[in-house]
Amino acid sequence: MKALFIGGTGTISTEISKRCVALGWELTLLNRGNAKQRAPEGARLIQADVHDEDAVRRALGNERFDVAAEFVAYTPQEVERDIRLLEGRVGQYLFISSASAYQKPLSMPLITESTPLCNPYWEYSRNKAACEETLMRAYRERDFPVTIVRPSHTYCQRSVPVALHGAKGSYQVLCRMRQGKKIIIPGDGLTLWTVTHSRDFAVAFEGLMGNPQALGECFHITGDERLTWNQITPTSRARPWAWSPSCATSPAKPWRFSTPSGAAPFWAIKATTLCLTTKSCAAPCRAFAPKRALTAA
Repeated sequence: MKALFIGGTGTISTEISKRCVALGWELTLLNRGNAKQRAPEGARLIQADVHDEDAVRRALGNERFDVAAEFVAYTPQEVERDIRLLEGRVGQYLFISSASAYQKPLSMPLITESTPLCNPYWEYSRNKAACEETLMRAYRERDFPVTIVRPSHTYCQRSVPVALHGAKGSYQVLCRMRQGKKIIIPGDGLTLWTVTHSRDFAVAFEGLMGNPQALGECFHITGDERLTWNQITPTSRARPWAWSPSCATSPAKPWRFSTPSGAAPFWAIKATTLCLTTKSCAAPCRAFAPKRALTAA
């Protein structure tokens, strides 16, 4: 099976790339080459700017792929470009959207894949929703083989889960904690949230790849725990991965992150976020069994 990843070395996509190579996929990464060191051994790298359509066409030639996955498209114009470049040469196109596109404020506490896409507060989210509309119209009118994936808050060793990043990323927030400085967390720290390790995300994503029953569908890939920001937010004093509740609220039971281990079988990848409940998709695929993000210290 042949796969083309546009991107492939980011917070979400790096672990997917590693997993696909490990499982025997013939993987091609198309990106600008700014993070070559993260590309797994065995993946082919095409260094090109995807915005340069002529250069991409020359690089791809007449090559066809079973799956193409787009990790770095953020506007309808960018997915329209992908349709022009990939229509007729891929069996499936997976688009990374965002759970942030869902209705704000919520009309009910549980978010499902059928929750309306309506976020008036963030242009990024509105653009992701517009991308979905463009792709689903292409699916209906031209049989463009799209599958939409909506991550929520996905983290890895390079991008730890904090509510707000500093100018230099999430580790700048951890640096403030180690120095005993205050940080900002949502509300009183009791807001519910869900976080997903990128390695767990990769298990579910690879289960969708090449799955004909996923065409024309939208899926969540999220962890299945409901966590407050008091539980998620680390105060790292002794070492970078010693986790405890935020000092912004009253003390609670200490927690630490556990790095997920290898893949496990799964039935479904459809799920809800915030107040999270896992549900089955219409047909079984490989199992998605996310590890508990937080375990008692």
